[in-house]
Amino acid sequence: MLKIIVSLVVMLFQLTAFAAKPESLYVAIASSGPGGAILGHSYLVFCQDPDFLRYYDCVAYEFNLEINQDANLSKLKNLSLMEKLSAFVDSPFRVYKHEDVFALQKKYVDRGQTISYMRYSGSSENIKTIHSDVLRQKSERELNVYKDYEISDNNCATKIIELLENAGGQVNIYQNHSFYDFDQYLSNFPIVLEKNLKLSGLFDSVLEVSNKSSRAYLIK
Repeated sequence: MLKIIVSLVVMLFQLTAFAAKPESLYVAIASSGPGGAILGHSYLVFCQDPDFLRYYDCVAYEFNLEINQDANLSKLKNLSLMEKLSAFVDSPFRVYKHEDVFALQKKYVDRGQTISYMRYSGSSENIKTIHSDVLRQKSERELNVYKDYEISDNNCATKIIELLENAGGQVNIYQNHSFYDFDQYLSNFPIVLEKNLKLSGLFDSVLEVSNKSSRAYLIK
């Protein structure tokens, strides 16, 4: 019994320490996928190890619609197109925590999507600022029903950009670009987020994982 109590105390200490001070941050980007995932998806992964992404000591947070959660997707099957659109419009936009980062990755990889983990190179203070901001928004969106999702102006990717910029980064790279640079018109979507983040100078490396292979490389 004493051993069990000690184990629980140690586990609680580790969780408390992690919540207060994650040591690294990755922006995870899922490539274009089937159905509603055509524009991709993005989420944040906070880890304890400052140098390596180890699934078992990481926690993921995603901005997503309540209707997109696995437990709710079955409700959409028998709805008409207009009813489905109405369901998405009326769905709360929340922050979801995922303790099992590998399971979250597997959901996308099993659908043929590639996950790119982009390692944030900002300071530990910046990481803590972003982490605190995520927890604050999670709490606010649990206490209040915000239906403020906009497909191009307020989505999973724009929320990540806001968090990075609130911590002192600069991601908006299309201020002086040519009218014919079409990526600027898609810059608020996850499928273009990876390119934007690479150009921002805020990230130093990428780990790509798919159902066929994985690779890691430095951002030049």
